[in-house]
Amino acid sequence: MVRTTVKSALAEVTEGELSRLTRALNLLLNGRPLRAQGRRPARYRTGYSGEFLDFQAYTSGDNLRAIDWRATARSRQIQVRRYWDDGSCDWTICLDRSASMAIGAAEKWRLAIQCTAALSWLMLQLENRVGLVLFSSGVDQLQPPGRGPGHYANLLRLLQTATPMQHGGASQLASCAPAIGRQGSLLIISDFLVRDGMRADLQTLIRQRHQIQVLQILSPLDGLLPTATGGRLHDVESGDRITIDPVGSDPLAPQQELAALCNSLHLFCAQHRIPSSRCDTRLRWKEAVLQHLRAVMTGGA
Repeated sequence: MVRTTVKSALAEVTEGELSRLTRALNLLLNGRPLRAQGRRPARYRTGYSGEFLDFQAYTSGDNLRAIDWRATARSRQIQVRRYWDDGSCDWTICLDRSASMAIGAAEKWRLAIQCTAALSWLMLQLENRVGLVLFSSGVDQLQPPGRGPGHYANLLRLLQTATPMQHGGASQLASCAPAIGRQGSLLIISDFLVRDGMRADLQTLIRQRHQIQVLQILSPLDGLLPTATGGRLHDVESGDRITIDPVGSDPLAPQQELAALCNSLHLFCAQHRIPSSRCDTRLRWKEAVLQHLRAVMTGGA
């Protein structure tokens, strides 16, 4: 059933829709056209040549020649200049396939694979190399970075055969680190429904000097208590079971906890300059992708 859902979901990501999405991306790039051939500025990678991007606090290993002494004097903290890189870059999409992504009728998984396919296509149009990692408690499947129409077909084949786990498979993003190596650009697609919102794992990837984006996908079913007269809640990832008393339970408590988790993730991303967006399964894939691209362009959610 889930596999059939996957195929029908990917069938909606048509070439015509992707072409219209490219035109929308052109507008987000302030009219700067996407070029299919030749060198072009990779809008999402930073380096030490090309168009000036911003300043960031100096960390060990930064190029000393990039220190801006005027900005350092103003902030009283060593600041280095960042630039858009003039060359192509490698992107890896890390897609969470843990059991929480199958909640309900797997609507989160459906939207996640659609966004993965669409964003992969856009990155390839920008002449980036794109790889894909499916993860849960470890790396489950891996497509190394590549480029071109043939590589996009390989990515689609992997997505067509992938399904979320039905139980277990805690979302351990840090397990992807050995597969993706050091540095490079990452897009994390997940519901981030773990105790710390994956903040510790994100911090691990930041220390490896990755440029990171976050796309959080939620379902209206997340954070709802059952309406039964009593029973036990089952965490589909950890296997934990919690006895509940609906009469004495606050039905809003899980929603408040979910909101607090999402807000802490948003704050973490803002503090670490990680572009992030959040959507739920009531959005179409194209709307979710455009919303994420706007967040990238503005540097936040």
